[in-house]
Amino acid sequence: MGENLYFTGEFTVQVGAFADRANAERLKTELERRYSNVTIDPFTQDNACFYRVRVGLFTSLKEAESNEQRMIEEGFTNAFAAARG
Repeated sequence: MGENLYFTGEFTVQVGAFADRANAERLKTELERRYSNVTIDPFTQDNACFYRVRVGLFTSLKEAESNEQRMIEEGFTNAFAAARG
């Protein structure tokens, strides 16, 4: 993991991805009670639309990974740091 500490750019923590936007909206509402900058980012894969629920916007992978770990400890076990895009 050490080499990842120096990556810079735009990173976020993805907490879930759903085919049903209503499920993404429910998770977003739950996350907004605890975190700021919660977004739903639609993306298409294999001709299907999915809705990624993401938290935060960070300028380094290290910062995103730190927030990922905190979210996992707080019960969001599917959270992972991701490059924004």
